[in-house]
Amino acid sequence: MVYRKPRVMVINPKWMRSAGKRDAEFFAEKVNAAFIWDINLENLLKAIDEAKKKKAPVFANGVEKLAEVILEF
Repeated sequence: MVYRKPRVMVINPKWMRSAGKRDAEFFAEKVNAAFIWDINLENLLKAIDEAKKKKAPVFANGVEKLAEVILEF
């Protein structure tokens, strides 16, 4: 996200104790990434094309915001 490159997110079905499909889809949407659940070459190529068309999101600097909150104490 920092480098503003196209992003493709692939969930590993073997790691179901970490983030589930729903959480992964939510995160992919948040960072404007193409998301793949069914991993195969055709889906990967489609996701790469989709990712190239998406704009990188711009987020506020969280460090600055945190510093402001801390200084308000």
